[in-house]
This record gives sequence, C-alpha cells and structure tokens, in this order.
Amino acid sequence: MVASPQQVPIERRSIFTRDGGQLIPSNLARGPWYANSQHGSAMLGLLARAVEGYESDKPMQVVRLVADLKRAAPLEPVTTTTRCLRAGKNVEIIEADIEADGTVFATARAMRIRVAEIDVSRHANGATTPPPYGAPPSDEGESQLMPLFDSEEGFHHTLDIRATLEPAQRALWFRLRCPLVADEPLTPFVRTATIADWSYSVPTIAREIRAGALEQRTIATINPDASIHVHRPLDGDWLCMDADVHYGPHGAGSANARLYDARGSIGHTSQSILIRDLGEQPLRPQ
Repeated sequence: MVASPQQVPIERRSIFTRDGGQLIPSNLARGPWYANSQHGSAMLGLLARAVEGYESDKPMQVVRLVADLKRAAPLEPVTTTTRCLRAGKNVEIIEADIEADGTVFATARAMRIRVAEIDVSRHANGATTPPPYGAPPSDEGESQLMPLFDSEEGFHHTLDIRATLEPAQRALWFRLRCPLVADEPLTPFVRTATIADWSYSVPTIAREIRAGALEQRTIATINPDASIHVHRPLDGDWLCMDADVHYGPHGAGSANARLYDARGSIGHTSQSILIRDLGEQPLRPQ
C-alpha cells in the first residue's frame, strides 16, 4: 500500500516538486487566508530561488531581495521567470516573477554582489559575535508552536519554531524541516528568505508559545511585501529573528527583524503590514 502524503514524515517530503519548467505545490505550500492558495513564505522562497539561480559568469551572492506579494498564488502549478536588469563587474540586479495562466502573483528585485574573500576581522564591525539569544536549539524535539494549532495541513507544518532561552517576548528560532523543491538542497539564502516571511508574526507567536495558548485576536494581519538584506550567508539550519512590530490606527503596520545564526548577525528584514478587523472579509493584499 502506498502511504498518503500526510502519512509520510515532513522531513521526507517537499513544499514543491518540479515538472519540467513548472513547480507543483504540495499541501505543504498551503496558506491560511484563502482555500487552495499558497502561503507567502512558499512564494517568497520561490522568488529567492529564482534570483539566486540566475546564471552568471562569476560567483555572486544575493545581498538584497525586495518582493511584492501581489496576491496569493493558487495551489496549482506555477512558473518562475527571471531577467537581468543590470550586469556589472561587481553588482547585478535580477528580477523574478511567479506566474500561472498569464497572471503574475509576485515580483521580486534582487541585488547580487560578486563574491570576494576579504579579511574584515580587524574592523570593529567585522568581528563575529555570538547571537544575543544563546545557541540554536537541538534538532531533536517538537516545534513549540504546532501543538497550539488544529488545522488542515499547510506551510506552518514545515517549520520547527522554538522560543529563545532569554525571556524576550520578540525573538524566536526557526528551522525548515523539508526542502522547498524536491531533490534540491536548501541554500542558505533560500532558507533565510522563506523563513523571513514570518518576521511580522514573531512577537505574537513568542507570547503564544510562552503562554501555551493562542491569543484572542480582533484583527487580521498580512504582509504584502518583504525586504531582506544579508551581509553573509546563514550558517546552519536555524535562523533567529528578533522582531519589532508596530500597528498604526489607519489599517497599516510595520515590522523590522534582526536576523541571527549560531555565529551572530547575518542581516535584517522589514515588512509592511495590512491590518483589518477580523469581521471584514476577504482580506486581500491588493
């Protein structure tokens, strides 16, 4: 008997599989806002994969990704297209789209800088210092967030989320439990971008984990964009996000998060937030 996808451990599955030029989403790509739609994290991961994978005649590293998540892509096959807007000696600008049936669901523009080995250890801001929230958790154990959920299978099942050792209410460690695309290793940047979509939720989730219960919410929030800056690749599987989130009285908010791995700082991310009363339906980013 062939096991159903839900019976196969998450670690042996993937969020997408390839079929020629198409990317086929599994249930693990599912988002929470609409039936049969993709999660923003899955879409952001595909955009990061596209801009990082664009061919170059020299080794390049993505240092900035600015994405507009225009609307939720369907839980159906999608394609990514890329184009080079600038190809300089040291800096490239790459743009990518997620499309299906002629509709563009998300667009990202990335800056890539030529890789060069530079000794910065003698400079004060070049020293590597440990993250302020202790070492990453062990890979063993269960996500502290998932026991709080009772919902259909979706992207949130791909994450291992743990509270930091410090009592701060705004920092969490995250780890992706499976590949974004089957038979492709997760690169440090794709891993970082996919997880960074959760930065605006970090303070709320941290409080819920420590309280052991979901908060009673009167508003719904969604991020229609994401901006990620990194100065070096993520080292290891775990990413720590220390986030500040602010809500304004006119339906908008902002989120800013510092990104850490086991060695220390790797960059930061920011997001705009769309805020609506839970009674207002539907919640749409456009």
